Amino acid sequence: MALIPFRSGRVDDAATVAYAATITPDGSLGSRFNITATGNITTLNGPSSPPSDPYLAEYAILASGATRTVTVASGVRTSTGVTRGPYSVPSGQVLFVLMRYSALIAAYTLVAATISAT
Repeated sequence: MALIPFRSGRVDDAATVAYAATITPDGSLGSRFNITATGNITTLNGPSSPPSDPYLAEYAILASGATRTVTVASGVRTSTGVTRGPYSVPSGQVLFVLMRYSALIAAYTLVAATISAT
């Protein structure tokens, strides 16, 4: 069985993405994205230009200042038991989202979403 690398670089590298209501990070920056949500994210897209197949995109979204809602884009497919939201994230907590890109279906699939506990 061959191992398939999902990304290059250090494991702790993460790109900081500026808050916007619609977020589409640049996949050429890596596969991990930190976002401080100072408002609601109405559309969370998979990264543009995924560098390889398979490609895993990991988001850490910190709710800042108030409870924030995050909704994954309708173009992202869902997997069993995982919904697009909206997720209600209390201030100071983090929503972790994992999406997988597959060239086979030419789309992202939402693999997991969970909110950190207090």
